[in-house]
Amino acid sequence: MSFKQKLKALILEKEKFGNFSQSELARQMGVARSTISQYVLGKTEPNFETIKKIASFFDVQPGYFLDDDPDVPEGWVKVPVIGRVPAGIAIEAIEEFEGEMLVPAHEYKPGQTFGLRVVGDSMEPSILAGDCVIVDRLNKPDNGDVVVCRVNCYGEVTLKRFFQEKNIITLRPDNNRYPPITIIIKESCVEESDNDIHILGKVTLLTRKKI
Repeated sequence: MSFKQKLKALILEKEKFGNFSQSELARQMGVARSTISQYVLGKTEPNFETIKKIASFFDVQPGYFLDDDPDVPEGWVKVPVIGRVPAGIAIEAIEEFEGEMLVPAHEYKPGQTFGLRVVGDSMEPSILAGDCVIVDRLNKPDNGDVVVCRVNCYGEVTLKRFFQEKNIITLRPDNNRYPPITIIIKESCVEESDNDIHILGKVTLLTRKKI
């Protein structure tokens, strides 16, 4: 997709929530409203510094705009893999650029989905170390879904299968060499952050490199 197509996709996604205007985008970028119109119409493109500001506004990586690879098949997009998630003992996630992955365009929702590379073996045989997963942060999980979650106040993150019965959440590995993690939701908590678990997103897609 061209820059203007990618920008239009982000704008349409924002407009769904009814709290967006191109004038607000122009104000945040420090440019005229007519300049944003020029970007949308494809009559001009911003420099890299402005691209970074636009990416920050829409909560995407700058690479989302910069990649225009003609070898990408129609109907697919390249998604930046922004870090690594442990499939093993819950440890702090590593946030750094890990490359890109090809996903069907309908699976990618700007500002809502992101890619992660898996480390560890607790989800074997279904998910292996080195696999990449697409995570949808606004997709509420059902029992049996694989989720990325933060499991305590220290920010430790893990990839596990989600099950909930009333106020008890169980995070189960697929590898029986690892024990499940059981968390009791505190009904008195007003904010989700007050509990010992925070669901960062549901895994919607898995890709694996063939050797």
